[in-house]
Amino acid sequence: MDCSSEEELNRIVGTLGKDGAFLMPPDNYGFSRRFAWLNDRFGVSWQINLA
Repeated sequence: MDCSSEEELNRIVGTLGKDGAFLMPPDNYGFSRRFAWLNDRFGVSWQINLA
């Protein structure tokens, strides 16, 4: 999922990450200014990127 702002990314990551687990917490990983990979509380995997 691509986000248009850092605020949007933080809101989505905060919501999906509640009671979930981070595989890659939000950070700059070189390939993206801000990226997060997590599993939500239902086990669905999400990759969130600042576009």
